[in-house]
Amino acid sequence: MRSLLIAACTFFVAMPVGLVLAATPDQQAPRRAAANNLVLEAQGTGVSRVQVQVDAHDLASPLRFDFEAAKGEVIGGLAVPPGSRRTFTVTSFDARGEATHSGSAV
Repeated sequence: MRSLLIAACTFFVAMPVGLVLAATPDQQAPRRAAANNLVLEAQGTGVSRVQVQVDAHDLASPLRFDFEAAKGEVIGGLAVPPGSRRTFTVTSFDARGEATHSGSAV
């Protein structure tokens, strides 16, 4: 499970770079500040919920996203406003609501 959370955090850090690299030249010209759409996908025995918190100096308050497990998987999407130095913290919880694993990445 720890490797799952580390992989999820790595994904969050790599995803915006992938979005820029995958964009065509006309898409790279900023037209307006749009949110970065990210996807969370996690699997693990005993995980009933995953919480993602996004912190940054330019956000008025941290963004929090909660995803419930269904059939042993947690899948969800999040929209994060553009900006730099976003810290993503991913925490998984068991059925009792106790945190089982946590990891973060900038």
